Amino acid sequence: MNSLSQFIAATGLAGLSFASFASSAIDSGNTLTIVSNGYTSYEILTDARAPDGVREAAAELQRLIKSATSVRLSIVHTPTARNHQIVVGADDLATRAGVTDTGLAYDSYHIKVTNGSIYLVGKDDARQPFYVLNNDQSASAGSYFAVIDFARRFLQARWYMPGPLGEEIEPITTLSIRADLQIAGHPHFRIRFLDIASTKTREYEEQFFRQGDIKHRYFDPKIADAATRWGRHLRLGSNFSLIVEHSWYQWLPAERPSRWSATVYGRAHPEYFAVPGGKNGHYYYGNDHAHGGQVCIYRPEVARILAENIVAYARSSGERAFSLSPNDGNWECARECCGGSLTANTMGGEDLTASVLRFSNDVVDIVLKEFPEARFGILAYHWTLEPPLDVQANDRIDISDVYNGMPYAYQLPTQRANMERLIRSWRSIARNVTLTTYYTFDGNYSLPWSTPDVQEWMIKLLAEHPSSAGLRMNYAPLDFPPMGILGPDPWVLSELLWDPSKSVSQLQGEFYEGAFGPKAAPLIREYFATIGASMKKTIVALPYEELNGVPTYIMPAYGEIRGKCRALIDRAVAAVSAEDQRYRWRVDRIARGWRLTEITLDALAASRSGATERARALWAERRRLLEDRESLLALAPASNDSMESELPLEVR
Repeated sequence: MNSLSQFIAATGLAGLSFASFASSAIDSGNTLTIVSNGYTSYEILTDARAPDGVREAAAELQRLIKSATSVRLSIVHTPTARNHQIVVGADDLATRAGVTDTGLAYDSYHIKVTNGSIYLVGKDDARQPFYVLNNDQSASAGSYFAVIDFARRFLQARWYMPGPLGEEIEPITTLSIRADLQIAGHPHFRIRFLDIASTKTREYEEQFFRQGDIKHRYFDPKIADAATRWGRHLRLGSNFSLIVEHSWYQWLPAERPSRWSATVYGRAHPEYFAVPGGKNGHYYYGNDHAHGGQVCIYRPEVARILAENIVAYARSSGERAFSLSPNDGNWECARECCGGSLTANTMGGEDLTASVLRFSNDVVDIVLKEFPEARFGILAYHWTLEPPLDVQANDRIDISDVYNGMPYAYQLPTQRANMERLIRSWRSIARNVTLTTYYTFDGNYSLPWSTPDVQEWMIKLLAEHPSSAGLRMNYAPLDFPPMGILGPDPWVLSELLWDPSKSVSQLQGEFYEGAFGPKAAPLIREYFATIGASMKKTIVALPYEELNGVPTYIMPAYGEIRGKCRALIDRAVAAVSAEDQRYRWRVDRIARGWRLTEITLDALAASRSGATERARALWAERRRLLEDRESLLALAPASNDSMESELPLEVR
């Protein structure tokens, strides 16, 4: 017997019509009651032909209401006369009520009450599987985000961390909303990408393992699913296709065919390359053969050949978004026109950026003749980060300016001012610009550091410019969400990407209180504040170098606060020892971050003092903690491996 039948039987209302009960949803106070004391007259209505995102939205609404009220609303595809409806997604009933997705932008939605029915209708499509979140355009999730908005407002739902233990839902006996409710929701930024909540696959990890970039296989399908579901709860998404990967080596392969071109050009046309014949026997280098070896951008035939390869790939693949980014790594050139040599990098600056943009514009002009709907992406990165003075990118080119190690540079006034100048300049001359950052390179060796001040500065700065499309945040590119490292940062950042006008201080307070409870919240907040202050002090006192400077910070920044941070963690663990499991689990994520820090400090000290056996034992203990499956939502083991492959913490 369902809730409605039980209610009728228990109250002796079997002789009354179902419509009588349904009409009682609106009370005299202009309030719409959806659930009251275990009973409801509502059902969830969706179109049977709706895309996956709408089905996920309906199922999530059903789950969340049941979690809060213990009442399970039915999901139907045809309205039941005796019930009121919560309509999720575009539907004939919504259309008749005048609630449609017409004119809505990606990920946007309406929430509206009309005649006792509730409409949660957004812009939805099936461009990608719903939980695929990557650098490409994600499925529009308007109706799902309408459900998330509804749950946040009326169920006090929050998702501070991934998985069931990261969720907060307030238990209630009555679920009521205003009978004249009307909300229009939309994200401020169109690109809201956090690497730690993006789609990970076993195949992707295997590639890095085979290349030697990571030391262990960490992939877990359940955690991968929890991470991307968390990403949708955080309202992440990419509203257009931004393809900006390093690409010249793929469009113009030198020594072996690529996935984009079967023709190899190195032997037959060495003149197509900045260093004819390559360097040390190879045009491109690195485990992925994707570094260095730039093409010669001053030869018109190179632009033509590259464009023809794009056209051929577009015809065979159906793709219409393409990267034109130079290769990663050094910009070496043996030609006088670049001002470079085999022994030194070409000088970066606006002249080089201008030359790259002219070359790219030439390629784009050719491709657009065949595919006028095509879009292109280019990284403004290292040698081409300085905006040009006299060249503007074709309107079909999206720019992504890259600033790695942002929180390190932010602490130094000169570095910060230069970043701010570059960010403003690109957005003043380009139509569509997305900031990309490998924020602490590859996860700061999996050591804790929360940087709300940096994130606030960055988002508020981006929000000043209409040309700011959004952010591609890479905290720990190869890992699941490492909450013991980042603390409140991913949740706070997701809130700002949706609405940059929010107060970071208030968001932090909400996170700490909501995630850890009133007893542990001030302790965890002080813990991260202590680390942040020490990192700032240390960075200011040391000369800033990019990746090569990172290990020098560890001993002074973390060593000087070791006792205080251990005391705060111990007090936080004790504060939640008798609390609900979710609080204990969340505090344990943070505690694992500090435990790894202590082991790292001890291992570094042992290595430097020559205590070989002790050093080996400590490095092994550090490795065991990183590889512990319970650490997958606390630490960043794969990114730590990648960072150490470039610059080991210690020779051992």
